[in-house]
Amino acid sequence: MLKFLKKSLFGRPRPPLAQQLASLADSGIAPLDAACEELVLRRCAGNHLRHEPYMALLLELGGGSLSEDADGPDIPLSHDVWHFDTECIVSHGDYIDIARRFTALSKGALVLTDVRDHVDIEEGVAWLSFRIDGKEVRWDLAVEDDWVDPNVFSRFELLLAQTGSQRRYIWFDLQGQDCLVACVSAEQQERLKLVTGLETRHTPPA
Repeated sequence: MLKFLKKSLFGRPRPPLAQQLASLADSGIAPLDAACEELVLRRCAGNHLRHEPYMALLLELGGGSLSEDADGPDIPLSHDVWHFDTECIVSHGDYIDIARRFTALSKGALVLTDVRDHVDIEEGVAWLSFRIDGKEVRWDLAVEDDWVDPNVFSRFELLLAQTGSQRRYIWFDLQGQDCLVACVSAEQQERLKLVTGLETRHTPPA
């Protein structure tokens, strides 16, 4: 039954890419559509052996774009996982991008309107504001060069919990300044760990 599995460099079985992608989908992380699925498999075909099983797919799903043109629009391949660099705050709009990705990950649990931000690295001022459930919320954020304020993530986690959603943000630690974040149920998180062998947590890596 398991004869087709190949042993990875990391000591764990390496299922075929298509099976890995299907297992991720069963755990709540999938491409947006068939075109995105085909593109993900094609892009990962040549490099997945350099990563632990499932990791190449997660990185591509979370950070790849449907556009083949490097200067084209950034169209996510999935709304279920996000791969981002924490050294990413440069100007106005950067915290708006973070808010949009976190709301997309929540699958409709978070509904934010009138999302605005302000980033001035030289003046040491940054904030994010929005409306939710008719209330205006403003978060003043710490400025440390172009690093994201990690408190913004715990605030989104609390905001999601307050909606009553059964989903929670989970984090894959990539042992660097980049991270993978998804938003899944407790059952999906357990399945992810069982199927992929990858550890996740409910707080962003330090």
